[in-house]
Amino acid sequence: MTSYNNQGAGTYGGFADNCIVVGNYDYVYGYIDNYNMLSGTVYYNSCTAPSTQTPVMPPGTGNINVNPQFLDWFHIATTSPCRGAGSTLYARGTDLDGETWASAPSMGCDEVVVSNLVGPLAVNVLANQTNLLVNRYDSLSGIINGRAAIAAWSFGDGVMVTNPGMNVSHQWTNSGDYSVTFMAYNNDNPGGVGTNIVIHVQALAMPQLQSAVPTTIGFQFQFGGQLNVNYTIQYTTNLSAPTSWQTLQTIYYNNNPGLLQITDPNVANGTQFYRVLVQ
Repeated sequence: MTSYNNQGAGTYGGFADNCIVVGNYDYVYGYIDNYNMLSGTVYYNSCTAPSTQTPVMPPGTGNINVNPQFLDWFHIATTSPCRGAGSTLYARGTDLDGETWASAPSMGCDEVVVSNLVGPLAVNVLANQTNLLVNRYDSLSGIINGRAAIAAWSFGDGVMVTNPGMNVSHQWTNSGDYSVTFMAYNNDNPGGVGTNIVIHVQALAMPQLQSAVPTTIGFQFQFGGQLNVNYTIQYTTNLSAPTSWQTLQTIYYNNNPGLLQITDPNVANGTQFYRVLVQ
């Protein structure tokens, strides 16, 4: 995600002024890469958070390493640390809404003019999953139509956050159904406009294995699957200590809530014992 105010940065070399550069994924190195240290680009009065680089700040001056508090792909909240953190040396023209830059301009392409944060608001919330396990993170997105000043989340478990950005993640430590509420506020809607989505959180269940039976293609047994669980199926030929368990099969983030059938094709004769580890 890149929110430019004024910039001359290229792939290699150049500069970025009054910019917000966050959440960019580097497919070459496989991590969040908000600025390329090898490019020679110099940043001035820019936000490059959250950073996984070393050093955490790019070369240049006046930069910050914080959450910019985006309300959508471009607009920032009234409480954004990028507001008023830019430099007049790099502010030209108007922002993306045609608004004049403040005497201390904001980083990015949005200048926050509080008096213009008016009009109707409509919100929606999207969840990556509505069924998940305890202690597993869920990704949620808050969609705002209209000129908002502030956005807030309530996750139904007592946790509430304000202006975390348009994308958030959360995990629940107890099973149950949780109503997640997303709210947006502006001058004409001081009480907020909101919507909600119900997230079903399940406890991790231990599988009940049925007895293995020999077939023409090997031993087979079944157990009830649970969504998003990681299963490691192991076997041994002797339960006497010390027992040596070997991995037969691994299922990552199971997407089958029904019966899972496991086949061990390597059994010829003798006794085989099985167990399933869940995570």
